[in-house]
Amino acid sequence: MILLDNLFEDDIKFIGEAIAKSFWENDCSYRKLLNYDECVHYFQAVVSACGKAGRLFTSSENQEGYLAFWHKNGRPNMIVELMKYMGKQSFIKLGKGLKEWNGFEHYYENNDDYLAVFLVVVRNEFKGQGIARKMLEYPFSMSDREKIPCFLDTDTIQNARTYEKIGMRIDREMILSNGIHMFSMAYGMNDKKC
Repeated sequence: MILLDNLFEDDIKFIGEAIAKSFWENDCSYRKLLNYDECVHYFQAVVSACGKAGRLFTSSENQEGYLAFWHKNGRPNMIVELMKYMGKQSFIKLGKGLKEWNGFEHYYENNDDYLAVFLVVVRNEFKGQGIARKMLEYPFSMSDREKIPCFLDTDTIQNARTYEKIGMRIDREMILSNGIHMFSMAYGMNDKKC
C-alpha cells in the first residue's frame, strides 16, 4: 500500500472523481441522495481530509484502488473539507438522507479500540482482479497483530457479499425509510458479534 499525502488540488479532483464514478456505477446510496456532481464533490472532500490526515492509501503506483482507515480515535475531521467541496446545502442533504443510520463508529463505541475502514474502492476498469482483497489485507493484518476488530459500513448487498468472501461478516443491517440498505461489516474478534 502507498500512502497518499501531500496531494495537490489536481490529485484530489482526479481521485475524488474516480472514486465517485466507481460508487455511482455500483448503484450506491449516493445515487439516491445526491446528484453526480455532488457525489464527486463529496469524495473530493473525503480525499482531501483523509490525505491531509495521512489516512489515505492506494493499491500501487497505478492507483487501481483507494483505502482510507484509522484507529477508533484517529478519525480525520472532515467537516471543513465537506463544507469546502460540497457546500452547505449538499452537505445537509446527505446528512438528512443518512440520519437514521448510526454507523459503526456509534454502534461499536464501547470497544476500547478498533480499525475503522471508511473507504475501500476499486476503480471500475480494475474491478474483478482481487484488488479490494489486497487492499483490505493491510488493515486486517493490523487488526490481527493488534488483536482489535476492524469494521466498515457498506450500502449494497453486493458489497456485503464481497466483503464476506474476503473474510468479514455482516454484524448488523438496516433498511432506512428511504430504501437504502445499510450493513456494518466486522473482521476479527473470533467471529462473535461485537
